[in-house]
Amino acid sequence: MKEYQITCFCCVALSSNQPALCSTVKWSQTATTFVNSDLLGTKGADIFIDRNNTIYVAPSEKHQILIWNPNSIHATKILRTRWSASPSIFVSNIGEVYVGVDISENKILKWVSSANNSGNIMEVKTQCASLFVTSNGYLYCASVLEDIVWKTPLDDEMEMVVVTGTGRDGSSDIELDDPEGIFVDTDSDLYVADSMNDRIQLFRLDETVGETVAGQSSSDITIGLSQPHSIILDAYNYLFISDDGNNRIVASGPNGFRCLVGCDGGGTRSHQLKSPQRLRFDIYGNLFVVDKGNSRIQKFDLLEDSCVDVPTTIQATFSSTLTEDHERFARAPFYPSAFFYEVIEMFVSQNGFYIITSVSSIGLYGYVYKDRFHSFDPTSRDLIAWNGERYSNDQFEFTLELHAYAKYILVVTTYNPFVTGPFSITVFGSPTVQLKHIDIEQFIESTYTSSLTHDSKKYSPIDCEAVPREYYEAIHVNVIESGFYTIMIDEITEMGMKLYIYEHDFYALIPFGYLLKRKDTCERYESRTITLELLSDIRYVFVVTVCMLDQMWDFSFKIFGKSHVYFQRTDASPVIYSTYSSELTTDNQKYDKECTRVNYYYETIELTVFADTYYDFSIMQSSDINIYIYENHFDPLNPKKNLISIDEHICSNGGEIKHTVYLRSDIIYTLLAVKCYFTTLYEKYWSHSRRYFTFGSQSKCGHTLSTTSDQNQWRFDRIIMFLAGVISSVCSILNFHDAISQQVGCGLYLFASSVTSLLTITMFTIKFWFVVVTQMNTSILQYVLAGGCKWIESLLKFFFYWDAWLCACVAIERAMSIYRGISFDKEKRKRFAQWIIFILPIVIMCTIIHELLYRGIFVHEIKEKSYRRNRDSQLYMVCNYSSAISSGL
Repeated sequence: MKEYQITCFCCVALSSNQPALCSTVKWSQTATTFVNSDLLGTKGADIFIDRNNTIYVAPSEKHQILIWNPNSIHATKILRTRWSASPSIFVSNIGEVYVGVDISENKILKWVSSANNSGNIMEVKTQCASLFVTSNGYLYCASVLEDIVWKTPLDDEMEMVVVTGTGRDGSSDIELDDPEGIFVDTDSDLYVADSMNDRIQLFRLDETVGETVAGQSSSDITIGLSQPHSIILDAYNYLFISDDGNNRIVASGPNGFRCLVGCDGGGTRSHQLKSPQRLRFDIYGNLFVVDKGNSRIQKFDLLEDSCVDVPTTIQATFSSTLTEDHERFARAPFYPSAFFYEVIEMFVSQNGFYIITSVSSIGLYGYVYKDRFHSFDPTSRDLIAWNGERYSNDQFEFTLELHAYAKYILVVTTYNPFVTGPFSITVFGSPTVQLKHIDIEQFIESTYTSSLTHDSKKYSPIDCEAVPREYYEAIHVNVIESGFYTIMIDEITEMGMKLYIYEHDFYALIPFGYLLKRKDTCERYESRTITLELLSDIRYVFVVTVCMLDQMWDFSFKIFGKSHVYFQRTDASPVIYSTYSSELTTDNQKYDKECTRVNYYYETIELTVFADTYYDFSIMQSSDINIYIYENHFDPLNPKKNLISIDEHICSNGGEIKHTVYLRSDIIYTLLAVKCYFTTLYEKYWSHSRRYFTFGSQSKCGHTLSTTSDQNQWRFDRIIMFLAGVISSVCSILNFHDAISQQVGCGLYLFASSVTSLLTITMFTIKFWFVVVTQMNTSILQYVLAGGCKWIESLLKFFFYWDAWLCACVAIERAMSIYRGISFDKEKRKRFAQWIIFILPIVIMCTIIHELLYRGIFVHEIKEKSYRRNRDSQLYMVCNYSSAISSGL
């Protein structure tokens, strides 16, 4: 990719790169590995990239600092260190490298590149998980052991000053819990990745009370985080966060928060991350991520064409005034309903990017929704962009890709409560844009209030408690008109509660059956609202339970929607028990459960149900039995066929494994009980490497030979087939052997075909017995296996192709005789047939000679299990072509 430099007009005061990025910027979702595990080790590293694009990497395990000069792909300098680890690194504007050494050394070192020497600049009492040096000469250190961030000037002997933290872990606004990463902006405001509190804290200069700017505990709409590890800022002070627990990188922007890379879950592939830690920008805006779980540093290239030019032509304007007559709502989860708002509907006639801006004398906040807006649930899944005062100088500005004739809703409100005043909206982009005021449909409020007492029933919502200990109440909810409804848990439920929403029915003993949604407010900062579509022709059951075992208190929730909702207290539906007992022995059948050629004992049970509903299957974990359910029948040669999906729940008490599945009364099911471990009959052969060969076509589990009566049946079938083939071929040879039959070319073809048919059936039988013998006898030498596989397979193909071509020649010869009629020259065609019979085997051999040259043994080691004493191996015959041939193919 051609690289280009991004102007950093806001970052000249800091040594780290803070690129000025456009609002539509994107990065490649496929990364390149900049540093692999050979250089990095397995214990993570810190990385720093200065404004000259010099890259510094400090692997914790390798006891060194690696330096890449600009545009270099290899480390040009390696600074060997004397300390046991170097977990944090920062480079100042003048090239001074500061290294925070681990707790055993209790020091911070400085290395000066111009003098090529290092020295101890201060003693510290704790490990610095992250360092930061400001342009005005202050060094900041984040201590995860003491849960504080301190700073000290570099040019005098002043003592370290605690900037934030109390010295003990906590979640209040003045406390931290494992501050893993820090960043100080040009205003000396401190950002802290407060890892164990799942948040990013902002501490203004000289303030010790923090503000949550990202994470669930934020009073604003942000994004959920899980153990964030690092935080950096761009030129506009937008946040870029390594979300360690969610294996992704997220960022804020003019349209709100979004995921940048690693958005489809953790993993080892080039577009995935696993426990990402440090992240840095280079001068081109490319993103470098220390992917600790995969022992590598990944580089995600900035996409040049992701920044689009939006036409500056004004396509629509809208002006209005927020007054006290406007409706009010809570614009964020923990705010009161104290924000006046106006709703504007937007339509565009062309697909493209549009800029939506606001101008006002008051601080505005804007939301953009697609399709619908719920005033009681402003953070619903329909929200696509949001922003306000913090990032846009009291106004909002969105750059969004909008689609023609889709319905978009712009909600204009204020950043602070109870504020009124005029505002105007301007939209830039392609024609044509329509803006019009709309009145939000008035929602009808329905409230349910009750109490959980000692008289309430108990159940276990996690399906595993032997003795249910959570009080609950079940409420039948009847919706008169279908539509989207917002459920809000009332604030009187101070201790929080759990709400389970079931459709159709509720079984206390089958808690995962019919479960539609779950919402709990047990944590302090959990949202109290949920929006979902409810249908009038479906029965819903809301189940309310407590956050703490054996606790009782009052609870209340409200439902807002287009019609009244009626509540009726109800009971859980009863269940019926059915029991089946049996035992797996060596008399049971076996099959290859995992397609690894290891057989497992199993038993099949016909399963019939009399009602279409959910069923729970419970089996004792100590029995070492797995169960699977198939529609109609079970095929041991294709164990995935007809298999239906079931939810498995392993109880934490170790007693049971439960399976929840929906079954229909018009289908007969097969329940398969199978041992968790391989058949014990194989254990006596475990010290050997069992060999398996693949010939021709296979089932989905490969070609498997069994030691049961099935194998005897296969042998009998092959003998019958061999005898029938030999008899047919011999009869054909006797029929076409006489001179009269060979007076024409067709007779020669048929005689030769009879001989090749006999050779084909003979080679097929040899192949079959070769497979049987090598399967049963593990002492056969490997070169015998390789030779047999190469020559038997090749000869079988040779005779088969020869026979097929001879049959084709017979058809051509007969067609020619009909076409030529009385002018057909028998002698000429006979001589022609003799030449073809002679040339055909040479041509066929040339077409399959590559298999003799490139066919070889491939040894596949089966992954070692804890219950196996040795590693098992499988041998396959495959064609390994050279790289030149493979690339050509």
